[in-house]
Amino acid sequence: MFTGRWDNLQAYPYIKKNLKHIIQQALKVIEEQTEPGNVVLQPDDVWIEMKHVNTDPADGRMFEIHKQFIDVHVLLAGEEYMGFAHDELVVEDLSLVEHDVYFGSSREGRYVLMKPGELAVFFPGEVHKPQCHLGEASVSLRKAVIKIRQSILQQEQ
Repeated sequence: MFTGRWDNLQAYPYIKKNLKHIIQQALKVIEEQTEPGNVVLQPDDVWIEMKHVNTDPADGRMFEIHKQFIDVHVLLAGEEYMGFAHDELVVEDLSLVEHDVYFGSSREGRYVLMKPGELAVFFPGEVHKPQCHLGEASVSLRKAVIKIRQSILQQEQ
């Protein structure tokens, strides 16, 4: 897991160049895209899910992992608590397995407050829980999730 500011990716030299390049390409599209929906950058390998959603109570959402895809959550408006855990996910729900989403629970769970201009990167197998609020009130979000098939990063130079 990695969190940082998306307008300052150059300050993070430990992110692989090819991953950084894909994120930068996607950010250009995100800046122009205001409507919800998917934008395909590379068929089957890279796309952007533009979302206008409300947060849910953290205890009402399940943790998730992906086995093939990197998730890059880009917050554009609103605030969300992003849950994460360092232990393994106990998979309990396979309803979206065809979309490489495995839901379940974790013994541990921590949260970081995400604000506009920030991003969170989750690599395959990293446990996370997006779109949460910890207080009583739901928050309206505008965000993008860049989905990147991990195997294409190994193909690129």
